[in-house]
Amino acid sequence: MHETTPYFSVLMPVYRPDPRIFKEALDSILGQTFGDFELLVVEDPSPGSSAEDLMEGVQDPRIRWLRLESRSSLVGQLNRGLRIARAPWIARMDADDIALPERLAEQKKRLEQDPDLDVLGTQIEVIDHHSRLLGFRQFPESHRDIVRALASHNPISHPSVVFRKSLALQLGGYRYPGEPAEDYELWSRMAHANAHFANLESAQVRYRLHEQGVKAQKIRRTLEATLLTKRLHWMGHMTASDRAQMWMERIAWLLPPKWVYWAGTKARYQKVADG
Repeated sequence: MHETTPYFSVLMPVYRPDPRIFKEALDSILGQTFGDFELLVVEDPSPGSSAEDLMEGVQDPRIRWLRLESRSSLVGQLNRGLRIARAPWIARMDADDIALPERLAEQKKRLEQDPDLDVLGTQIEVIDHHSRLLGFRQFPESHRDIVRALASHNPISHPSVVFRKSLALQLGGYRYPGEPAEDYELWSRMAHANAHFANLESAQVRYRLHEQGVKAQKIRRTLEATLLTKRLHWMGHMTASDRAQMWMERIAWLLPPKWVYWAGTKARYQKVADG
């Protein structure tokens, strides 16, 4: 009997999973109202609990678990997942975030309405380590506004996105091994390859913000990779405002990382209104 091809391959890289948080992420995908997907968990080896241990007792044939033989990088995990994914659409998911129940259903609906789309993200809700709602982040929705924004910043939330597997492989997959701007660089290459972008108007992912996260730990490397992406892909497309922001990012690189992380968080995320 031949296996049917799922609509989505949900690609979840994992390293040193937190048992409670990983379980929330896992349950949020398995509880999607649209169920035609495979959940591809690609894990780098680490001491302590593994994703396989945490999935013990979870009986769901849609789960595929792959543990790499040696420590690689986030980019290595993502590219390995890209190569073995069975679906034509990759749906990204992080092991510390929560997908809202209608996420995949809403993205499938939009993809069917706009067959020219190559990359589709969503707005996001922001939560803390304990899953309490902190605020929101809004991203541009139209292709035109997204491409314009790319010269300034990353206008697509990576853990909310779905994209065409074939296009990502055609362009060589993710780059920047070990650097926390692999998504921004991939969207930039896709934009220059005339990919079509959109973001849903609704929030469909709860993005976890905590000091142990990649952004807090690697803020300088994030800035370096962001600046490199701009130099490689966007120098000839920048407005005066874009160039001014680039200079501010260069200055921010010299500041204490905790200050930069705090300031960036305040600027990007809208707080939940009191009361």
